[in-house]
Amino acid sequence: MVFSSYPFLFGFLPIVLALCWSCRLLAPPQVAVVLLGAASIWFAGYWDWHYLPLLLGTILFNFIMSWVIHSQKTDQARRLALFVGVAGDLLCLGYFKYSMFVVGNLEELLDSEFGWPIVILPIGISFYIFTQIAFLVDIWRDRSRPYGLIEYILFVTIFPHLIAGPIIHHKEMIPQFRRDSFARFDLANVNTGIAYFVFGLAKKVLIADNIAPVADAVFQAADRGDPISTLEAWFGTLAYALQLFFDFSGYADMAIGLGFMLGVVFPQNFDRPYRATSIGDFWRRWHITLSRFLRDYLYIPLGGNRHGFPRELLALFVTMLLGGIWHGAGWTFVIWGVMHGSYLVIQRLWQRMRGGKPPRDEKPRLGLGWLITMLAVLVAWVPFRATTLDGTFGIWQAMILQGPMAPDAWRWVLRPIAGTLEQVGVTFGGPGYVRLRLWGSAGPIIVLALGLALFLPRSDVLAESLFGLRRLDGAGMIQVGWRAVALGVAFFASVIYLGYHTTFLYFQF
Repeated sequence: MVFSSYPFLFGFLPIVLALCWSCRLLAPPQVAVVLLGAASIWFAGYWDWHYLPLLLGTILFNFIMSWVIHSQKTDQARRLALFVGVAGDLLCLGYFKYSMFVVGNLEELLDSEFGWPIVILPIGISFYIFTQIAFLVDIWRDRSRPYGLIEYILFVTIFPHLIAGPIIHHKEMIPQFRRDSFARFDLANVNTGIAYFVFGLAKKVLIADNIAPVADAVFQAADRGDPISTLEAWFGTLAYALQLFFDFSGYADMAIGLGFMLGVVFPQNFDRPYRATSIGDFWRRWHITLSRFLRDYLYIPLGGNRHGFPRELLALFVTMLLGGIWHGAGWTFVIWGVMHGSYLVIQRLWQRMRGGKPPRDEKPRLGLGWLITMLAVLVAWVPFRATTLDGTFGIWQAMILQGPMAPDAWRWVLRPIAGTLEQVGVTFGGPGYVRLRLWGSAGPIIVLALGLALFLPRSDVLAESLFGLRRLDGAGMIQVGWRAVALGVAFFASVIYLGYHTTFLYFQF
């Protein structure tokens, strides 16, 4: 079940909200924790209940290991218990996410068949495994007392974040379950939550899903080995960059909105990343909770900037390489991680040459630094989207130099010079013209999406501006009323298009 679906919008969500709000009228937060935990487990099992034992098994394993780590008397024993816990999590993630990739490469290398069974990737496994690894590491670092089992179950499974994040932290989430405001109906929170949710739904359904056909046509053609023009390669990659942003940030907005409705505040996950003026700035703005996790649980343990400049560069590169591998089991994701690791190393070398780290610009200007950053990000999105190495290199080759495409009928019109045009790279007919027509039909929404990605305020700013008014005089009510009407129109338009929606890009991650 995804958020942009009729069963969720008109079935699961209203029932869960009604039960939680009703429960809080008569019972303390602990009862709502149990109720919401049960609903979240049901939500997880809706996709395929066969994987519920896996989810619940990892929860039980990590809960037990947290107490084992906490109860050890010596640092050596605590470190050993942490190793067992983290190794168990990584083995689980490795089997479901990487075993087929590893076995497939071994079979190709050895030219033999191992008969390895097909392994289906459970939804959300990357997110709930990373969440629990961070939990075990913090128990080991801080020597803090683990939580109760019911609270821990809800922390891992709470349904708004379960499918595609954000990656949440126990210290910022579990204390919220103990507050009196948890799962209680609060008009201000519900209004804010509705605003966030509608923003996200509109991003996903009205923008991302309408851009997707352009990106799909170009990248599928590249994976098939079809010729692609330079124009197609760049516009197709731009289309995918915008599709991914509005799809993923749309999910994050919906998750944050659902949290507000339930009296829970989830962390922000995006801050206008396509306005970044450097790769480091990009990663402070894109998938913020993943960047935080990589910094705290990979980059710093690898040495960070505490052991000299060469070690810092190595830590940056390895962190991004592992981040790329986390995103998917394939050589294309390895290449993507290598590229971003190399980008960060180059940036730090450049900063070192210029005398140190520049101050962070809260209002970046769209100048040369922005242009270089955007080109680097776009080029790196190619292996992230392409499903084959041939497709990746085909797009890159077309980006550098590949002739334009024209309809086959033009060959007759231009027959005196058609041969000359073909010699300089013009291709007549073929699927390329269809893709260019597709770009022509989706061009306006891609231009609109680019403008919104660059200039639209952050979602929290928008939500506050829509429902931040606390005055009840006539002018205030009129402003709120018009804004509510705008949200209603956006929601209605999104609901109409739900039948044409695509799955979230991070759905099975």
